[in-house]
Amino acid sequence: MVGNKHNPDPSARRHGGPATTHIRGALAMSAADIENRVEALETKYAQLEKLVQQRPSRSAWRDVVGMFSDDPQIESLQEESARIREQDRNPPHDRGAS
Repeated sequence: MVGNKHNPDPSARRHGGPATTHIRGALAMSAADIENRVEALETKYAQLEKLVQQRPSRSAWRDVVGMFSDDPQIESLQEESARIREQDRNPPHDRGAS
Protein backbone atom coordinates (compact mmCIF):
# COMPACT_ATOMS: atom_id res chain seq x y z
CA MET A 1 0.00 0.00 0.00
CA VAL A 2 1.30 3.48 -0.89
CA GLY A 3 1.13 6.32 1.61
CA ASN A 4 0.07 9.89 0.98
CA LYS A 5 2.00 13.12 1.50
CA HIS A 6 0.63 13.57 5.04
CA ASN A 7 1.32 10.00 6.20
CA PRO A 8 3.71 8.15 3.90
CA ASP A 9 3.48 4.96 5.98
CA PRO A 10 -0.17 3.80 6.04
CA SER A 11 0.71 0.84 8.27
CA ALA A 12 1.55 3.29 11.06
CA ARG A 13 -2.13 4.18 11.33
CA ARG A 14 -3.20 0.55 11.58
CA HIS A 15 -0.59 -0.43 14.17
CA GLY A 16 -0.82 2.52 16.48
CA GLY A 17 1.92 4.41 14.63
CA PRO A 18 5.40 5.40 15.67
CA ALA A 19 6.05 7.93 18.42
CA THR A 20 6.54 10.60 15.79
CA THR A 21 4.52 10.95 12.66
CA HIS A 22 5.71 11.77 9.17
CA ILE A 23 4.79 15.08 7.66
CA ARG A 24 5.74 15.59 4.02
CA GLY A 25 8.59 13.13 4.25
CA ALA A 26 10.16 14.54 7.41
CA LEU A 27 9.75 13.45 10.99
CA ALA A 28 7.49 15.67 13.05
CA MET A 29 9.03 17.12 16.22
CA SER A 30 7.49 17.04 19.64
CA ALA A 31 6.35 20.31 21.18
CA ALA A 32 9.23 20.12 23.70
CA ASP A 33 11.75 19.68 20.86
CA ILE A 34 10.30 22.68 19.03
CA GLU A 35 10.38 24.79 22.19
CA ASN A 36 14.03 23.82 22.78
CA ARG A 37 14.98 24.71 19.21
CA VAL A 38 13.12 28.03 19.38
CA GLU A 39 14.86 28.85 22.67
CA ALA A 40 18.27 28.02 21.14
CA LEU A 41 17.48 30.16 18.08
CA GLU A 42 16.35 33.07 20.24
CA THR A 43 19.58 32.84 22.26
CA LYS A 44 21.70 32.77 19.10
CA TYR A 45 19.71 35.66 17.61
CA ALA A 46 20.30 37.75 20.75
CA GLN A 47 24.05 37.03 20.54
CA LEU A 48 24.19 38.01 16.87
CA GLU A 49 22.11 41.12 17.46
CA LYS A 50 24.51 42.17 20.24
CA LEU A 51 27.49 41.69 17.90
CA VAL A 52 25.87 43.82 15.23
CA GLN A 53 25.11 46.58 17.71
CA GLN A 54 28.70 46.56 19.02
CA ARG A 55 30.22 46.72 15.56
CA PRO A 56 31.87 50.06 14.80
CA SER A 57 30.10 52.33 12.39
CA ARG A 58 31.21 52.48 8.76
CA SER A 59 32.78 55.88 9.36
CA ALA A 60 34.76 54.78 12.46
CA TRP A 61 37.97 54.79 10.40
CA ARG A 62 37.79 58.58 10.40
CA ASP A 63 38.44 58.57 14.15
CA VAL A 64 41.92 57.09 13.64
CA VAL A 65 43.08 59.12 10.65
CA GLY A 66 45.99 61.29 11.73
CA MET A 67 46.31 59.85 15.20
CA PHE A 68 50.06 59.28 14.63
CA SER A 69 50.82 62.51 12.83
CA ASP A 70 53.93 64.25 14.16
CA ASP A 71 54.98 61.13 16.09
CA PRO A 72 58.77 60.78 15.71
CA GLN A 73 58.71 57.00 16.24
CA ILE A 74 56.12 56.51 13.49
CA GLU A 75 58.09 58.79 11.15
CA SER A 76 61.23 56.75 11.86
CA LEU A 77 59.30 53.52 11.20
CA GLN A 78 58.00 54.85 7.89
CA GLU A 79 61.49 55.94 6.79
CA GLU A 80 62.99 52.56 7.68
CA SER A 81 60.14 50.74 5.90
CA ALA A 82 60.71 52.85 2.77
CA ARG A 83 64.46 52.08 2.90
CA ILE A 84 63.77 48.32 3.14
CA ARG A 85 61.26 48.45 0.27
CA GLU A 86 63.78 50.30 -1.90
CA GLN A 87 66.42 47.65 -1.16
CA ASP A 88 63.94 44.94 -2.15
CA ARG A 89 63.28 46.72 -5.46
CA ASN A 90 67.00 46.96 -6.25
CA PRO A 91 68.63 43.75 -5.00
CA PRO A 92 72.44 43.66 -5.15
CA HIS A 93 73.76 42.06 -8.34
CA ASP A 94 75.62 38.79 -8.02
CA ARG A 95 79.22 39.42 -9.21
CA GLY A 96 79.66 35.79 -10.34
CA ALA A 97 76.62 35.81 -12.65
CA SER A 98 77.22 35.72 -16.38
